[in-house]
Amino acid sequence: MDTYTDQKRHVRIVLAILLISMFLDKYLVSAAAPGFGALLGITPLFVFLDIPADLPFTFGILPVLLFFALLYAGWSYPYQARQKTRAREWLRRRIRAIVGAILIIPLTVLAGGLAYIPLHDHLPKHVRNAIESFGINLDLHTPIPGYEVIHLRGSMVMFCCLLLGGRICIRRIRGMAPYLEVPVQERTIRRAPEHAAVREHAEARGRTEGRERAAIDAA
Repeated sequence: MDTYTDQKRHVRIVLAILLISMFLDKYLVSAAAPGFGALLGITPLFVFLDIPADLPFTFGILPVLLFFALLYAGWSYPYQARQKTRAREWLRRRIRAIVGAILIIPLTVLAGGLAYIPLHDHLPKHVRNAIESFGINLDLHTPIPGYEVIHLRGSMVMFCCLLLGGRICIRRIRGMAPYLEVPVQERTIRRAPEHAAVREHAEARGRTEGRERAAIDAA
């Protein structure tokens, strides 16, 4: 299987794990602790020809990312690796990178919604109607008093930001390198460079002593 096919498969698996994490948040966290999602939650609202369509749930960013990290770690850990310490370090870096890539999507969408707020009152009415007739809106839930729910509009602007964030996220996911074992010889040199220096010093000393003995024998 070529590299491009592996990259596409990796992206599909990441999206599947992300969807599973969202459903786990809906049916486990939201049902058991509804207030936990309000710490930093998002309620998407799809708009088509000025007709809004609410999704049936609000998902919390923190529990979704937590579920995703756990599920992705269980799937991507190189169980066949012989160098367990290196494998665990690779997994930690991989989790940080994949979570950072996924966070690009909501951050770009929120940035688009926030940027549209000061522009809303300065745009002509027909332009506002065109922008808000198709795309996505969302409600951002925060624990800040007085700003528990922030309504973000600008459907087409946020939809374009969603496409941009999704493209950047996919490119980062595809660019992630798989786990590779370090050759034994290279690993030995990396772990104990001082041993190589000691050996070189001993060999040089042995050559010097050999030349001295040869000089004495010749005398």
